[in-house]
Parts: sequence; C-alpha cells; structure tokens
Amino acid sequence: MSDRMPVQDAVGERALNSPWTCPRCSRENKATWTQCPACESDRAGLSPADRTPVRKARRTNPINLIVGLLILVGLVVAAFYVAEPVWEWVGEQWDSFTAWLDARL
Repeated sequence: MSDRMPVQDAVGERALNSPWTCPRCSRENKATWTQCPACESDRAGLSPADRTPVRKARRTNPINLIVGLLILVGLVVAAFYVAEPVWEWVGEQWDSFTAWLDARL
C-alpha cells in the first residue's frame, strides 16, 4: 500500500479543526497538531519509520577500490623515481646560488 489517502480526505475538513485522539497511543492532541508528540505517529497512526522508506546501505564498488589502490601505488612508485633527481637538481641550484652569493659579497 504505497498510495495512501491524504489525511484530509480520510478524516474530513471538520475533523481537522477539532482535537484528535492518537490511534497508536490514545493521547488527546490539539487540532493544529499533525503529529502526536508522545509517539510521533500522524493522525492515521503511522510512525515515522512507516512513513519514510528504508534506505539501503551503500557499498563501495570493489573495482573502484582496486583502481584507487593501483593509482596510489603508482603515485608512490613515481615519487620514489622522481624524488631523487628533483632533490639533486634542487641541491645543484642551491650550490649555484650560494656560490653566486659568495662571489657578490
């Protein structure tokens, strides 16, 4: 029963303007309330769990996990191969800069 009748059609306009008794916990509620504060059910007696659809837990696709790990491993390997020449270049530039600085001072 996914197509439920609206509360206005089920109870009528006159009933909506008068206090109502909760069908679930039998508490007397104000006319302006659409939900019972005691058990949180609506005028038809449906709880929030009955009104909202249950969402399934999302699972990570194993292909995405494998691809992500392969990219991570590739980046780590590339960092090891690239890091040494880069730091050698940085060291050469630093030596050149300090030699230039010593010549100027």
